[in-house]
Amino acid sequence: MKRIFLACISFATFGLTAPVQAIPAVTGDLILGFRASDAPGSNVNLEINLGPAANFVNMAAGSTSVLTGLAVADLVEVYGANWNSRADLSWGIVGTTGTDTVGTAPPRTIWASAPQTTPGTKSEPWPVSGAGGLQNASNTVATMYSGPTGSLVNFPATSNSATGAKVNATLAGSWTIQEDQTAGVSFRRFNPTVRMSANAFPTAGSAYDGTGYSVLDLWEIRPGTSGDPGTHVGGFGLNSAGKLVFSKDVTKFASGTTGPVELGIPTIVRNAGGTITVGLTGAPDGSYILQRSPSMADGSWVDLLTPQSPASGTLSFTDNSPLPLRGFYRIKKSA
Repeated sequence: MKRIFLACISFATFGLTAPVQAIPAVTGDLILGFRASDAPGSNVNLEINLGPAANFVNMAAGSTSVLTGLAVADLVEVYGANWNSRADLSWGIVGTTGTDTVGTAPPRTIWASAPQTTPGTKSEPWPVSGAGGLQNASNTVATMYSGPTGSLVNFPATSNSATGAKVNATLAGSWTIQEDQTAGVSFRRFNPTVRMSANAFPTAGSAYDGTGYSVLDLWEIRPGTSGDPGTHVGGFGLNSAGKLVFSKDVTKFASGTTGPVELGIPTIVRNAGGTITVGLTGAPDGSYILQRSPSMADGSWVDLLTPQSPASGTLSFTDNSPLPLRGFYRIKKSA
């Protein structure tokens, strides 16, 4: 307990004394952008650098990851506590290599989101074009990284996210100004838009965690034969609590499923005295039970303790009498 206490004090001191850093942004990164047409927040783009597009392109097939760069507190501060019910608030994702070769992606490669009409079902792909046909769109996206006032690197990180910034939407390098270079077309190419409404959350739960997600597909458009379809990278899901998830398998976001709910990977800690605590964060509402098995064989799992509901998404079970040699644990929804 003493070590944990000291670590917490050290972290708090660092948070108070560390200087605020500008957001690093370079070609090949993905930018998540929010914009609103009404107040509050009509004059601010909340922009988050999600990191290199290659990180998402190269993820293993079927894998899923929770992204922590988007802070719900930022959404609330900029767009209000009702951000998730505002029809005028929307979000999208773009990125480009610009004039550079980034990893295996050639110059003028663009990554752009497209809204899924039905969560779990891919959108229509954005079409490929030659390098010349992608140039204008690539330039507008690249301008958001660095350059004119309003570019992401000219703004400090928010107090809630090391990779998020509140960008003045009236400045030249902002998401709003660059997206609107051609009226009715996102970033001079994507018709009608790379964005979707931030209040488009299905009421039915998803296969992933039981909550409804609005989903943006991410398409990679490399220079090539005009009219060919872009390459599907995966899907970004956003739920009404502000949880942002990327999955290579977009069917995990499908609504109305009766299949099992993926709860993520629990933490297992052996405590002083030999007890074992099993914890889980990000659990949706419901009742959950801890199960234990000596071997993970079918029929060997037994329920432990009393079912509990998550507190702010967190579950914690302590096994006071663990098995003497080894034991396996899992958390599942109780009946």
